[in-house]
Amino acid sequence: MFPLWFAILTCIYLLLVIIITVYYIIISTKRTELFTDDFLLRKKHEPFVSIIVPTFNEEKNIEKCLSSLKNLNYSRFEIIVSDGGSTDDTPFLAEQYTDKVLVESSVPEGWIGKNYGCHLAAEIAQGELLLFTDVDTRHTPNSLQIAVSNLLEKKVDLLTIFPYQKLSRW
Repeated sequence: MFPLWFAILTCIYLLLVIIITVYYIIISTKRTELFTDDFLLRKKHEPFVSIIVPTFNEEKNIEKCLSSLKNLNYSRFEIIVSDGGSTDDTPFLAEQYTDKVLVESSVPEGWIGKNYGCHLAAEIAQGELLLFTDVDTRHTPNSLQIAVSNLLEKKVDLLTIFPYQKLSRW
Protein backbone atom coordinates (compact mmCIF):
# COMPACT_ATOMS: atom_id res chain seq x y z
CA MET A 1 0.00 0.00 0.00
CA PHE A 2 2.48 2.63 1.19
CA PRO A 3 5.97 2.71 -0.23
CA LEU A 4 8.75 1.58 2.07
CA TRP A 5 10.37 5.03 2.15
CA PHE A 6 7.10 6.55 3.46
CA ALA A 7 6.95 4.03 6.31
CA ILE A 8 10.60 4.72 7.20
CA LEU A 9 10.05 8.51 7.21
CA THR A 10 6.97 8.11 9.38
CA CYS A 11 8.91 6.00 11.88
CA ILE A 12 11.74 8.54 11.97
CA TYR A 13 9.26 11.38 12.49
CA LEU A 14 7.50 9.57 15.34
CA LEU A 15 10.84 8.69 16.92
CA LEU A 16 11.90 12.35 16.80
CA VAL A 17 8.62 13.46 18.38
CA ILE A 18 9.09 10.93 21.19
CA ILE A 19 12.72 11.96 21.77
CA ILE A 20 11.85 15.68 21.87
CA THR A 21 8.94 15.04 24.25
CA VAL A 22 11.08 12.97 26.62
CA TYR A 23 13.86 15.57 26.48
CA TYR A 24 11.40 18.37 27.28
CA ILE A 25 9.97 16.43 30.23
CA ILE A 26 13.43 15.70 31.63
CA ILE A 27 14.58 19.32 31.25
CA SER A 28 11.40 20.80 32.72
CA THR A 29 11.47 18.54 35.78
CA LYS A 30 15.13 19.27 36.49
CA ARG A 31 14.75 23.00 36.00
CA THR A 32 14.36 24.87 39.25
CA GLU A 33 11.81 27.58 39.64
CA LEU A 34 12.68 30.83 37.94
CA PHE A 35 11.96 32.75 41.12
CA THR A 36 13.07 31.15 44.37
CA ASP A 37 13.97 32.40 47.81
CA ASP A 38 16.81 29.92 48.42
CA PHE A 39 19.53 32.47 47.86
CA LEU A 40 18.26 34.81 50.57
CA LEU A 41 18.02 31.94 53.01
CA ARG A 42 21.75 31.29 52.51
CA LYS A 43 22.69 34.95 52.97
CA LYS A 44 23.57 36.35 56.38
CA HIS A 45 22.38 39.85 55.49
CA GLU A 46 18.79 40.65 54.62
CA PRO A 47 18.72 44.13 53.03
CA PHE A 48 16.31 46.73 54.39
CA VAL A 49 13.58 47.49 51.83
CA SER A 50 11.52 50.66 51.52
CA ILE A 51 8.15 49.90 49.96
CA ILE A 52 6.73 53.00 48.27
CA VAL A 53 3.02 53.18 47.47
CA PRO A 54 1.85 56.27 45.53
CA THR A 55 -1.86 57.01 45.97
CA PHE A 56 -4.62 59.37 44.87
CA ASN A 57 -8.24 58.80 45.93
CA GLU A 58 -7.71 55.09 46.55
CA GLU A 59 -9.81 54.50 49.66
CA LYS A 60 -11.35 51.40 48.07
CA ASN A 61 -7.95 49.77 47.48
CA ILE A 62 -5.57 51.09 50.12
CA GLU A 63 -6.49 48.78 52.99
CA LYS A 64 -6.22 45.57 50.96
CA CYS A 65 -2.85 46.59 49.55
CA LEU A 66 -1.33 47.76 52.84
CA SER A 67 -2.73 44.77 54.71
CA SER A 68 -1.02 42.42 52.25
CA LEU A 69 2.23 44.37 52.67
CA LYS A 70 1.99 44.20 56.47
CA ASN A 71 1.69 40.41 56.19
CA LEU A 72 4.95 39.93 54.29
CA ASN A 73 7.23 37.30 55.81
CA TYR A 74 10.23 39.57 55.30
CA SER A 75 11.54 41.13 58.49
CA ARG A 76 13.31 44.30 57.35
CA PHE A 77 11.05 46.73 55.52
CA GLU A 78 9.19 50.00 55.85
CA ILE A 79 6.07 51.17 54.04
CA ILE A 80 5.87 54.73 52.74
CA VAL A 81 2.58 55.99 51.31
CA SER A 82 2.91 59.06 49.11
CA ASP A 83 -0.49 60.62 48.53
CA GLY A 84 -1.06 63.15 45.78
CA GLY A 85 -3.68 65.19 47.65
CA SER A 86 -6.59 62.76 47.83
CA THR A 87 -10.03 64.20 48.56
CA ASP A 88 -11.27 60.94 50.08
CA ASP A 89 -10.09 59.04 53.19
CA THR A 90 -6.97 57.54 51.58
CA PRO A 91 -4.42 59.34 53.83
CA PHE A 92 -6.41 58.56 57.00
CA LEU A 93 -6.68 54.87 56.09
CA ALA A 94 -2.98 54.73 55.21
CA GLU A 95 -2.03 56.11 58.64
CA GLN A 96 -3.60 53.02 60.22
CA TYR A 97 -0.93 50.88 58.54
CA THR A 98 2.19 53.05 58.49
CA ASP A 99 3.63 56.14 60.16
CA LYS A 100 5.14 57.39 56.93
CA VAL A 101 2.35 59.04 54.95
CA LEU A 102 3.33 61.97 52.75
CA VAL A 103 0.54 64.22 51.48
CA GLU A 104 1.46 66.53 48.63
CA SER A 105 -1.32 68.52 47.01
CA SER A 106 0.72 70.57 44.57
CA VAL A 107 2.98 69.18 41.88
CA PRO A 108 5.84 71.34 40.58
CA GLU A 109 5.92 72.27 36.93
CA GLY A 110 7.45 69.57 34.77
CA TRP A 111 6.36 66.76 37.08
CA ILE A 112 3.46 64.31 36.94
CA GLY A 113 1.66 63.53 40.19
CA LYS A 114 2.54 59.86 40.58
CA ASN A 115 6.16 60.35 39.52
CA TYR A 116 6.56 63.25 41.92
CA GLY A 117 5.03 61.22 44.75
CA CYS A 118 7.48 58.38 44.10
CA HIS A 119 10.35 60.88 44.02
CA LEU A 120 9.35 62.43 47.38
CA ALA A 121 9.00 59.02 49.02
CA ALA A 122 12.34 57.84 47.63
CA GLU A 123 14.02 60.89 49.16
CA ILE A 124 12.96 59.92 52.70
CA ALA A 125 13.29 56.16 52.22
CA GLN A 126 15.73 54.43 54.56
CA GLY A 127 16.01 51.20 52.58
CA GLU A 128 18.96 49.76 50.74
CA LEU A 129 16.41 48.64 48.16
CA LEU A 130 13.31 50.46 46.93
CA LEU A 131 10.11 48.66 45.93
CA PHE A 132 7.58 50.76 44.04
CA THR A 133 4.13 49.20 43.95
CA ASP A 134 0.69 50.38 42.93
CA VAL A 135 -2.11 50.58 45.46
CA ASP A 136 -4.34 48.21 43.48
CA THR A 137 -1.91 45.32 44.02
CA ARG A 138 -2.00 42.50 46.55
CA HIS A 139 1.19 40.84 47.74
CA THR A 140 1.58 37.23 48.80
CA PRO A 141 3.47 36.75 52.07
CA ASN A 142 6.63 35.47 50.36
CA SER A 143 6.65 37.86 47.38
CA LEU A 144 9.18 40.32 48.81
CA GLN A 145 11.50 37.58 50.01
CA ILE A 146 11.46 35.95 46.56
CA ALA A 147 12.00 39.27 44.76
CA VAL A 148 14.93 40.32 46.97
CA SER A 149 16.49 36.88 46.77
CA ASN A 150 16.41 36.91 42.98
CA LEU A 151 17.66 40.47 42.78
CA LEU A 152 20.70 39.56 44.87
CA GLU A 153 21.33 36.15 43.35
CA LYS A 154 21.21 37.37 39.77
CA LYS A 155 23.20 40.51 40.70
CA VAL A 156 20.87 42.89 38.90
CA ASP A 157 20.14 46.51 39.71
CA LEU A 158 16.51 46.55 38.64
CA LEU A 159 13.84 43.89 38.90
CA THR A 160 10.34 44.21 37.45
CA ILE A 161 7.79 41.61 38.43
CA PHE A 162 4.35 41.09 36.96
CA PRO A 163 3.48 37.61 38.20
CA TYR A 164 -0.29 37.52 38.25
CA GLN A 165 -3.14 39.80 37.31
CA LYS A 166 -6.73 39.59 38.38
CA LEU A 167 -8.98 41.97 36.54
CA SER A 168 -12.12 43.39 38.03
CA ARG A 169 -14.54 46.17 37.26
CA TRP A 170 -13.99 49.71 38.42
